[in-house]
Amino acid sequence: MRSLSKKYSRAFTLYELVISIVLFALVASLVITFITYMSAFSEKNSASTQRVREQLALRKEIDFWFSAFDAENYTLSLERDGNRLLLASDRETGESYSVTEEVSDDGIKTFVFTYPSVTVVGEDVITGRVKCSHISAVYFTVYPEMPVFTLGEGEKSLRFTINTIVKPAMYACDIVYS
Repeated sequence: MRSLSKKYSRAFTLYELVISIVLFALVASLVITFITYMSAFSEKNSASTQRVREQLALRKEIDFWFSAFDAENYTLSLERDGNRLLLASDRETGESYSVTEEVSDDGIKTFVFTYPSVTVVGEDVITGRVKCSHISAVYFTVYPEMPVFTLGEGEKSLRFTINTIVKPAMYACDIVYS
């Protein structure tokens, strides 16, 4: 009786084993690379989303502040003075309302907007606060003047304009972020 031929019962050769290990390593490295890329992509998008949220909240508060002081009895000053970014002064009462920048110990900036107890637009607001961890600075100029700042390495800026109706003027706001 003949035994089974080796043709049907053969094992892996060393050459086939090496090829299968190389293919397995290639697929594993592709999977690990993809997971690493997606993790970094997710973190980058999360930071970008937070930055956009901060920019929108800051823009909303800036628009509200300008509309609150767009009246004949208020004068606006765009001159920076220490941590003060903007100043609105009431000519009748002498009261002043400002936009200031506070920096916490951990480097997070908070922009504080002060208002009279009853604003021109009718809301009863005393202060507004916008906390920003991705915003480097905010600058105001009379539009269309060029920005009064230079961007540092890796910084970008978002510029938008604010129109006042009662006292017709146009201002530019530059939000610098990294």
